[in-house]
Amino acid sequence: MSPGASRAIVLVHGWRCDHSYMAPQASHFAGRGHLVVSLDLRGHGRSGRPHQTYPIGGFGDDVAGLCGALNLAKPILIGHSIGGIVAFDIAARYPDLPGAIVMLDSAIVLPEATRTAIPAFLERLRGPDYVAALHAYVKERLLLPTDDAVRSAAILKGMGEATQFVAAASFGASVVSRDAVMLLLLCLCRIATGAAVCAGFGHSACADFAAQHCRL
Repeated sequence: MSPGASRAIVLVHGWRCDHSYMAPQASHFAGRGHLVVSLDLRGHGRSGRPHQTYPIGGFGDDVAGLCGALNLAKPILIGHSIGGIVAFDIAARYPDLPGAIVMLDSAIVLPEATRTAIPAFLERLRGPDYVAALHAYVKERLLLPTDDAVRSAAILKGMGEATQFVAAASFGASVVSRDAVMLLLLCLCRIATGAAVCAGFGHSACADFAAQHCRL
């Protein structure tokens, strides 16, 4: 946790990642005077890895509980990938908690073709060759040929270190249903008077939104 006098910011990492993946953002916001909380979701990083289900609501309850324990007043929740869905869940179920949420590359409603392919991928994640399945998915879906080779290798290594059952359970939990659009509308209505929501695939767009609406 980085100290600061301005509004608190909670950084929530993505699937099979940990708090270190958002270290540049933590450094940036701490340098601008914000209290920054970087966490490892349950089953990830240095947090415990109990053999259990990993529903998005469970992650949301953990993060909401942490915010309460730290007495954070209207924190800004910034989540990447599954972390954005966790922030979304918190805004929907704990509307008085966040001052705003920012969702970076978070899949709210997936294309039908992607949803159709997910069951087969989950089966591979549960099988003996799950590391190979994971690496293939990350290379195809999350990395670009033009990405720095050293950084890409480090990402692959780090994402491959998560426990197998955590990987499969948390990925399955992150698949949001078609009803998510209605939930998002409900979420926006419930927090419209006190919080802003930014959901998108462009990091610069989200940063501009945050700067305009959250005074970052």
